[in-house]
Amino acid sequence: NIVICSVCVLELQCCVCREVTLPAGPLYRVAGFSLSLPCAVSGYEGPRTQDFEWYLYREDAGGQQIGVVSTRDTGFPYAPFQSRVQAGEVRVERDSGDKARLIIQRLRPDDQGRYECYTPSTDTRFLGNYSSSVVVKVIPDTLLITHSRILSGQPIIEGTELQLTCAASVQSDQHTHVSVTFGVRGSKGAESLGHNLREIISIDRELRVTPGRSATYRRRYGDGEISVEKRRGDGGRDQYVMKMSALAPEDSGSYFCEAAQWIRDPDGTWERLAQRTMELGNLTVQPLAETLSVRSNLLGLFPVVYAGRRTPAPESPATITQRSEWVTVSLKTEEVRVSASIDLSRRPLLKRGSTVTLLCNVSVQTSGASRVEVQWLQQPALSEHSGRLLLATLSYNGLTHIYSNGSDVSVDRVSAGVFRLRIFSAAEEDQGLYQCRAQVWAQDPRGGWYSSGATAESVTVHLYLYARVTDLLLVPLVIGVSSALFVGVLIISTVTCCFMSRLAGQRSRTRK
Repeated sequence: NIVICSVCVLELQCCVCREVTLPAGPLYRVAGFSLSLPCAVSGYEGPRTQDFEWYLYREDAGGQQIGVVSTRDTGFPYAPFQSRVQAGEVRVERDSGDKARLIIQRLRPDDQGRYECYTPSTDTRFLGNYSSSVVVKVIPDTLLITHSRILSGQPIIEGTELQLTCAASVQSDQHTHVSVTFGVRGSKGAESLGHNLREIISIDRELRVTPGRSATYRRRYGDGEISVEKRRGDGGRDQYVMKMSALAPEDSGSYFCEAAQWIRDPDGTWERLAQRTMELGNLTVQPLAETLSVRSNLLGLFPVVYAGRRTPAPESPATITQRSEWVTVSLKTEEVRVSASIDLSRRPLLKRGSTVTLLCNVSVQTSGASRVEVQWLQQPALSEHSGRLLLATLSYNGLTHIYSNGSDVSVDRVSAGVFRLRIFSAAEEDQGLYQCRAQVWAQDPRGGWYSSGATAESVTVHLYLYARVTDLLLVPLVIGVSSALFVGVLIISTVTCCFMSRLAGQRSRTRK
């Protein structure tokens, strides 16, 4: 009976053992973003509000214990965390009396290691575990988001189609997912998020298309008026395209695209690692001046009565039409003047193997917004073809196109109206005539860019490369060595010939 009672007492004690729990690891988090580690304690004795202390064991510190933060001791943090705790970047937030979480607002690479959550004892006996630990890996931030075009802010007529594109990519050794959301700020609506922000549509971390929370967006998505699709883009960046088939006045606002990187933790929960937002510009939807109105008058009675529908479907044929008022369209021509000049700096003296710099000075006179596209042309001196070759282009949107001729070249814009071509380690085949051509691009009312047709070409400059000093010394050196070698061979041949003739004469006299 005594043994049975002892076993019962031990089992009863284990039922009230202290237990500290942390999420299963390892946990992967991104540098520059936040870390939240929840810690819970159960089976304890004493007050409902328990204290928590956090330690870090860095991999490169040989297992040395570093105090991070404590709920009961303000002087607990070690030197690496003191300033961050005082600034509130590293802190403990309570969920309840026996549940708290460690918050690190901006992770650093050296925050990687094993984190331990310790709960000081309030028990009459030491039973159970008083701490738990988890490994946290800090990975680089590689989330990128770009856009192809932005909205110009020019008014758009109601009913116009809108298409917005943004590209997102992540380069990570871990298996992570990306979600993309399109949204708008400043539009009117009762079902908006904070600061009058509304989510329109998104592709979530599991590639599911989800309309925004607004009932209006859900209805329009169901009717096929709003859609989003994922396309394979260049450079490993996936493109996300949102289409709104018929804009309404309430669609006015500032549009944005938001990308987030996600990972599934070992316990199966999804954690957002990183997030970035790209502004896509402002949109103003101008409502139509008048709506279609129909009036009817009773003219008489007819033997046949036709049934009708109050709201025709989109595929129903039109039975009633109304012509709008005439509008006046004014076409305004803008005069564009452009000139281009080229400059080749000859100081210091241009030699083979040096870097050659050519500048193209472009002047544009126009009343509207404009951009310049510059092409660099070359007519090689040693080429069999007499025509000019396109060497490189700096497009109006800043993209560089190099048409390689075997040389290492680069093009860029030094300042407004000044464009530069550089030839590194210039060789003999780089000699010849060079010319720059400027083409003006103008902006239309909707924010797009088109070629205005105005072009200008500079005069040609001649690039001649002088030989290096080492090349000049090489010629006499080669000639000298060749001459010395020739004279040496001649002397040796003459001596050998004379010796052989004399030896032959001695042999003939001996035989006689």
